[in-house]
Amino acid sequence: MLMLQALEHTRGNVSKAARLIGMQRSSFRYRIDRYGLGAAVQEIVSR
Repeated sequence: MLMLQALEHTRGNVSKAARLIGMQRSSFRYRIDRYGLGAAVQEIVSR
């Protein structure tokens, strides 16, 4: 998924990942919550 790739590239930085794929941070964060990606984000950040 593109969002997870962007988050991995930015080491979990949501603002940078959103900018990287041309989304607003709030929209990006909404999709993280909607699709249940919170655990994946935490795993990326904890690496």
